[in-house]
Amino acid sequence: MFKKVMILFIIFLTISFSVFSQENSELNPGRLSFGFNFDFGVKLDMTASIEFGFLLYRSDTIGVRDFISLNVYMLNDKNGLENNILSLSNKIIIDGGNKFSTLNPYTYIEGGIGFFGNDNKELWTTPLTYSVGLGIGLEIFAVKNWSLFFDTGLNWQFINNEKDLIQKFTFGTRFYF
Repeated sequence: MFKKVMILFIIFLTISFSVFSQENSELNPGRLSFGFNFDFGVKLDMTASIEFGFLLYRSDTIGVRDFISLNVYMLNDKNGLENNILSLSNKIIIDGGNKFSTLNPYTYIEGGIGFFGNDNKELWTTPLTYSVGLGIGLEIFAVKNWSLFFDTGLNWQFINNEKDLIQKFTFGTRFYF
């Protein structure tokens, strides 16, 4: 499974850069963005997310963006149960401000709430699941309005009064307007 995902990722990356890559010295994306991404982790099966982001603050030294995501994923908990999770999360990204280049490093904090279901519980019933996380990332701008991003971080997932620490790796793309 991991090999297939990595092969698809490399194909996606190669095609994306060959189609969109060009010289652009004015890399300063817009105030709003739309994107999608995939997460992988030790206890995670593949996760798919769509996100909408907006600029909160920008100066010459710091930039703050807010991304609201709808996530669908499967998580294997400590008891061996496979939990299907549908969550809404919020990620605050802090980057280098107006000093955009092709490579834009950032750090983030995130939190979310969602529904989960497994063999013992229906998806749309309570209790809910919660997550809190932090990490670092890198956004690669091929053109002014489009980027690929990669980040890694730690998330604490709370399910049925149990806490799981999950290391995850995320890759995706964002379109700015």
